[in-house]
Amino acid sequence: MFSKKNVIKYWKKKPVRSLFYFYLIICFISELAQETAVGETVSGLLSLVFLGMIGYGVFRLYRKVYKWLTKKTFQLIQEIYEVDKMDGFQFENFLGPLFESYRYSAMVTKGTGDFGADLILRRKGKKIADQAKRYSSNIGISAVQQAVAAKGYYKAEFAMVVTNQYFTPAAVKLADANNVRLINRDELTFMIAKARKKGKEKEVLDIL
Repeated sequence: MFSKKNVIKYWKKKPVRSLFYFYLIICFISELAQETAVGETVSGLLSLVFLGMIGYGVFRLYRKVYKWLTKKTFQLIQEIYEVDKMDGFQFENFLGPLFESYRYSAMVTKGTGDFGADLILRRKGKKIADQAKRYSSNIGISAVQQAVAAKGYYKAEFAMVVTNQYFTPAAVKLADANNVRLINRDELTFMIAKARKKGKEKEVLDIL
């Protein structure tokens, strides 16, 4: 029952409980060995083994966390790289279902002559004019200007720009001044990741 194989097997299955039992054994031996030098040596060696077991457990936990984070990071990068391969029309049609997974109704505009809005989003009776920018470089103030114009044309309560890249400082400043919601590459990546979760209720994107 207490063979080396069984002990190792138990340690792998229940490392925390194994450490607790081992700690109790060390305490018991320490109490018995207070008066003898040999006993103190044995107790010291057991303490070193105990610390080694803790170190090994921490290392195993680190490896598991590292593998999990590496896997998740790779999935996130892969998702956004797929977006990078899209053209503008594909990106617009990709964003529609994405926003619908966050409880927004989405309608893609006709493309040409869209007056600055690639998508019209609705939720709780509110309308959002959305400018979609699938670019290979950072987004400047023109996209924000288009979103502001679209907000007025479509009589929307909110304006937004979504991109697979980042916004220039000037674009961010102009958006703040005009209350335009900006969604950059990082936020879009996590939006996609959350929408991919199955069997869980999707949270509402904080736009309204």
